Amino acid sequence: PAAPPPPPPPPRPPLAPALLSPPKRLRLRTTSCDAITVRWVLPAQRGGQPVERLLLRATMLDGPSPHEEALLDVPADSTEFIATGLRAATTYRFAIAAVSAAGVRGQWSEWEDETTGRVESAPDPPEAPLPRAQSTCDSIRLRLPALRVGCSADASLDLEVSPAGPTPHWSVARRSLEGSEEVIVEAGTSGVTTRSAFVFRLRATNSRGESAPGPQSASLVTGGYADEMRAAPVVQAQSSASYLIEWGGVLRGCASHGVLWSVQYRRTSTTRWDALVSRTSESRLVVELRCPEGCSFRVLPSNIKGWPEPSAASEPLPTLKLHPPAHGAVRTQFSLFAANSPIELAAARVGRDVSAALGVAEGRVRCVELRPPATGTADEEKEDGGLSRRTMVVLDLLPASHAMLAVPGDSAHGGLWTQPEAAALELARRLAVLLASREAPAGTVLSRADFAAGLQRLHESGRCQRVSTTPWPLSSFSFQLALTLVLGCCFLFALRRVLARCPQRHAKAFEGAAAGHEEQQPIKQPQEDEDEEDDHESIVAGMPPPLNPKIYACSGRALPPDEPGRAAADDWHDAPESFLSDAGPALPVRAASSPVVLASADGCEQPEEVGSEEARCVRLVTL
Repeated sequence: PAAPPPPPPPPRPPLAPALLSPPKRLRLRTTSCDAITVRWVLPAQRGGQPVERLLLRATMLDGPSPHEEALLDVPADSTEFIATGLRAATTYRFAIAAVSAAGVRGQWSEWEDETTGRVESAPDPPEAPLPRAQSTCDSIRLRLPALRVGCSADASLDLEVSPAGPTPHWSVARRSLEGSEEVIVEAGTSGVTTRSAFVFRLRATNSRGESAPGPQSASLVTGGYADEMRAAPVVQAQSSASYLIEWGGVLRGCASHGVLWSVQYRRTSTTRWDALVSRTSESRLVVELRCPEGCSFRVLPSNIKGWPEPSAASEPLPTLKLHPPAHGAVRTQFSLFAANSPIELAAARVGRDVSAALGVAEGRVRCVELRPPATGTADEEKEDGGLSRRTMVVLDLLPASHAMLAVPGDSAHGGLWTQPEAAALELARRLAVLLASREAPAGTVLSRADFAAGLQRLHESGRCQRVSTTPWPLSSFSFQLALTLVLGCCFLFALRRVLARCPQRHAKAFEGAAAGHEEQQPIKQPQEDEDEEDDHESIVAGMPPPLNPKIYACSGRALPPDEPGRAAADDWHDAPESFLSDAGPALPVRAASSPVVLASADGCEQPEEVGSEEARCVRLVTL
């Protein structure tokens, strides 16, 4: 059979498109110190692919960045372009090419060079340098801004440094720096030291002069952790009265510098910040603080010289909320010291030990919370919060009758606390007495109790109140309030009785004074009625009737008119009982510290016989 015919040859590949011809007669002209005008002539179209756009290339031949190149798109039918934003007194090289719709670039035109005009003025103040996170523990790394172009272009930058503070003292750290570069300032140079804060700024220079200083940077420290020092701490509520606080101040091995921190907190109900931990070298702490309404936290380095600001505040976070105590129960707490020998500390163990020590059923003592001691190191502990080395035990002490454990419907619905029963309060008092006696059974958790702190009662508001060892109800608030009201009423009744009688007696005194004291009124004889005698004594003494009064009388010696009733000590002697009488208008009351003095207004200048003694002055002594 005949062989099949050979297959036809493959088609020839398409011819490569001819390269587009570039524009011709490229011309350059300097327009200003930062602009150059470029002109060209478009080539004649000879078929082939159409031109979609033109591509203009500009290359810097000198200046701070030689051979830096820029490509600019130009419309296909354009014959002129003004390149702006160039650096003054700098030579640029330009070329242009055509680009097809397929993205194929044609040949470049011939190169042309042109130099921009000279600078016209000194540069403007430059931007502040930026810190870099790659700083080492003994250096500060900075990133400089790029040199600016234009008619006041930057030729170089000078870096200045100053200690942070209200009154900076600037000095030059580096000179003639180029833009867009990183600068490392080592500790021990340019006045930079560890554990101190510094600020930086820049000055720009060109052929026309030097700029004014730019804005200063934020405060920076060696180690590069300034941003972490400003960041808010991370806070987690761990119990009803403790928080876990973490912050990133010393995360890159720079803790050897000995940075100490202060931890502060603020309750949502106030704007005041209080110190929780004054000095600690840790960056992770478990602190003791009861804050049911929510607290914010911030940290501040306490031994970095010149550091001006604390960190940002964390979001308010309340401590964990415990369930309300059973109906009629009282919630208490006490603290335990760390034991030399390990003792298993569990809620069941605590309940058994406390109930056994009190001699009650285990069901009457319930351990609600075991709060572990704070972690970390600090220079001090605070009573209202901070770092505590003790384990806190929260107990609910229940009434004896289990029938009283039912929670009323309104309390259960609202989650409210109920008033403790008398049996629960008495059990709390017994536990307080046991802790105060310092005779807890050995081998139990109570043997580790902080006897000095005693037992505290926890209220719904979060307030702590020390449990009194006085038998209930003498220690109850209601009893003390009732006793105070009764005593107050008795005092007001007695005071009202005295004040009601005083105006009558004072009126008699003024009438006697108007009659003159040439004729002195004699002292009246005492009344037989004992009630009237007590009333008189109350009036002349200005106070309730004195107990066991005794009368003394002075002789006829004249007394100083300006100080009636102040006779010499040897002028006074016992007077007969007849002198205990109504003083009358001629014997006004003279108040003295002790004794109370009754004297005539004329100072005993004319003695008068009264009974068997000559006396014009008497004084009443309360024995």
